[in-house]
Amino acid sequence: MILALFFTVAAVVTLSFYLLRNAKFTVCQAAEQKKDASQTSTPENNSFQSRVKPLKKNENSISQSFIVEISGDISIFGKGSVLQISITDITEPDSQPKTVHSAVEQWRKPNSPAFLYSTETNGLFEQGKSTSVWVPVAEINTDWLSFPRKGKRSLQFITSIHQGQNNKDIQQSIYDLVYENKKTGYIDIRENTESVKLAAVPIAFAVSAAGKNVSNREVAVIKNWVKNTIRLFEEPYKTRRKLKKQLKQAVCFSRDGNSVNVQKLCSKILPIASLAERYDILELCLQIARTNDSVTVEQINLLNQLAEWLKVKKERFREMREKILPAYLYEVEDVEAVLGIDSTMNEDAAREHLNQEYRKWNARVTSSDSQVQTHAAYMLTLIGQARTKFAEDRSN
Repeated sequence: MILALFFTVAAVVTLSFYLLRNAKFTVCQAAEQKKDASQTSTPENNSFQSRVKPLKKNENSISQSFIVEISGDISIFGKGSVLQISITDITEPDSQPKTVHSAVEQWRKPNSPAFLYSTETNGLFEQGKSTSVWVPVAEINTDWLSFPRKGKRSLQFITSIHQGQNNKDIQQSIYDLVYENKKTGYIDIRENTESVKLAAVPIAFAVSAAGKNVSNREVAVIKNWVKNTIRLFEEPYKTRRKLKKQLKQAVCFSRDGNSVNVQKLCSKILPIASLAERYDILELCLQIARTNDSVTVEQINLLNQLAEWLKVKKERFREMREKILPAYLYEVEDVEAVLGIDSTMNEDAAREHLNQEYRKWNARVTSSDSQVQTHAAYMLTLIGQARTKFAEDRSN
């Protein structure tokens, strides 16, 4: 009897396992069939529907297109009807959906950066009909779009039909799609810009501290720069609070004799700062060095290092330095550094460079600006000294 009971239990367990396995298979199979059905060319029913298919231009390009297709009831298509397509980013479920912006004015919602594709449907379909197949109605190039952030994004395409002068929404269909955005998003750009501006404050104070002391005039220059910077942001109150806090901390930090690791700050912002933003930081720092009408060797060295750490063009930075910091403001003359003579130059290259410098500054001696005249005369004196030094070195 015990043996019979054992076989009965074994049979029940085997049967249960078999049924469970088949049930699981059936559910999975149904899910796959449903998934496959969504990819077919035949719509599920006759209601108005839309779908979106990504189309990559080529393997090496990050640019691609979204092909928007519709099907089903299109009886409302006719004179005066308009097809519109908007896109919303719903990646973060815990926050408000974010609009996808248009980089092209033609496809921009009135008085808004939001993307809105809009076209009249006249002649697109025969009025009073429906279609049982998917019909492409728009191709949206990703170059037209600016997404909130870089990376994998969950997008919601809203395709709608409007009729009449009141722009009444008659038909609407929503389609969700996951897209890998390889470009920096507009929120990323805004946050990067804020990070760069925040980093510029302690960098500017480092240049100030490299002088004799942090003067009130230098603090005033930085405060004015902060004030002008705040205007660039869409949410100035948040940015103002952060920048003012950074400014207050930097003033106290510098006047207490502390120093920041400027190279580390530069390496932090280099990947996210645009070239224009890097030049903006350098211009601020040059203005700081100019404030007290006397530039120390330490400030010049730090400014040159900044240009190197921020990876800007050497000649462009030298032009900026010459314009903002005339050589006659330097406490100690470094003729070769001022004239841009590189240690890697051979004698012939150095002489040719000095000839170019002479032609440039000689043309400015007759400038109507007295400061430019003074600067040009001083530079010609330095060029003469450099030529004399080369002649002496050659004779020796």
